[in-house]
Amino acid sequence: MAGNDKYIDFYNAVALGKSGGNTSRNIFGYNSDIGTDFIAAWENATAYPWPTAAATMTLRWNTADAGYTILIKGLDANYDEIQETITLTATPVTQTTQNQYYRINDLVTIATPGGAFGAPANAISLTNAANTETYAKINPGVGKNQASIYTVPRGYEFITVKSPFNVYLLFYLECSVFVGECPIEQHFIHTNRKVFNRY
Repeated sequence: MAGNDKYIDFYNAVALGKSGGNTSRNIFGYNSDIGTDFIAAWENATAYPWPTAAATMTLRWNTADAGYTILIKGLDANYDEIQETITLTATPVTQTTQNQYYRINDLVTIATPGGAFGAPANAISLTNAANTETYAKINPGVGKNQASIYTVPRGYEFITVKSPFNVYLLFYLECSVFVGECPIEQHFIHTNRKVFNRY
């Protein structure tokens, strides 16, 4: 029996993939080592180090994870979306990105024909060249970065629909708000339908 899509509201249509040009985005972070400081949840128990300029970055891994392919998704200096993949080798265990990234939104293991699949056994980090700042990380056995940090690309609108938490969440959503760029700290409980734009 065919579905009746005539009366699907906008938010459900997006979730079902039936709204052209719109997608759903889950933003989540986890770190059991965060102390009493109020910081975004991501792989390191420190405040997130926002890059100050677009630059090439260095992917670092363990030789035991050779064969996995990592997808890097982020934004350039104009906040336009860019991405690339890097296949991990036994040696060397670092590679510089082809793109210059200003923001990183995803670091994830992807399946490729003939390659390893699943989650690498060791941590994979995306850092600056000197390895003094980490911008994204995949923890051992996870397969994807888990960071409550997201930057809205240029030309897009981001709508928060619901935060399924019963505790305060520090959620970093970077966007343009009236007078320019922020990151915005949103402290909320069950917040519905907040809109952020980047033009």
